[in-house]
Amino acid sequence: MAAKKKIGPEERAERRKRAIRNRMNRALGDLGVDVTSVPASDREAIDLADQNVRKLRSIADKMNVRRSPSDPTEERVRHAGVDPRAIEVQVDQPRAHKFDWIIDSIQEKLSARQYQAAERLRDRHEAMQAKSAVASLDGASTASDPSGRLPITEAQEIAAREFAWVTDRIEPIFMAALDAFVLEKPPEGADRCLTIAEYGTKVSKIAGENQGRAAGVVAIKLACARLAALWWAYDSEQREQCARTDRLMRSEIGRRAAAQGWICALHDWCRKAGRLPATQGEMDTIRAIHNETAMRLRKASQLDVDRHTGRNNRLVAKALMDDACGRVRVA
Repeated sequence: MAAKKKIGPEERAERRKRAIRNRMNRALGDLGVDVTSVPASDREAIDLADQNVRKLRSIADKMNVRRSPSDPTEERVRHAGVDPRAIEVQVDQPRAHKFDWIIDSIQEKLSARQYQAAERLRDRHEAMQAKSAVASLDGASTASDPSGRLPITEAQEIAAREFAWVTDRIEPIFMAALDAFVLEKPPEGADRCLTIAEYGTKVSKIAGENQGRAAGVVAIKLACARLAALWWAYDSEQREQCARTDRLMRSEIGRRAAAQGWICALHDWCRKAGRLPATQGEMDTIRAIHNETAMRLRKASQLDVDRHTGRNNRLVAKALMDDACGRVRVA
């Protein structure tokens, strides 16, 4: 058997260089850099070299762009139509980002009542949204299964009821402005929200950046004024409904509920129904509501327990109040 030929240090170093060069060429080829073609002329060689340099610089620029985990997504930036503001929370931590609400940019042109009405509508819209569509993380396949959905909380139900009360009564022309700027919904088929100037030009048919913005501001002011009037009407109706329900608590059933401790459940049922219970089935429903609340309070925080106790005491006082003199009946 012939002995293996010894490889000298120079040849070994040349093999290593060749292996490194071949691996780099394969990697560059995967990135779209041509290192294998043999140009036919010097001019073609120069053009190929310039093309490869441009590709390498483009790749380097992409690698140098550092994205923080807190950076907004491209879809979110495109939806807003403006760049977010970077907020430095801590020196050694990634910066937070905030998109300015478009109503804040014209806050000085709105009255306090109009601004609060817009802010209240936005808050109700956000509060009614579910935090998760389904209970499982991979829940795309169970989204249509009612058993896989998360239950709607009481806060979501209240927010949805208030939002629906207002939006069902507001005129479509005002709701279009509220959708565009208060709720920040892009038009159908678009991937970003309209600017004030674009919306003003669209509804007023007036050309020009300044004229369109002025028309857009007027449209927002009118929509917020109408919204403020509806919120006032809603609050007035709720106060009348609460007063009417409080009067129902002064009945015989209300005094019995106050004595037995389930007056909160009775008050909630009467507020929704607008009357006192008339059948045994309705009484059983009220008792079931009371038992469910009692079970929930056993695991609730002390703050929730104190809040429920204070409400119960106020309703007991209303149930035992004498209509004639306005004093609580103690005997």
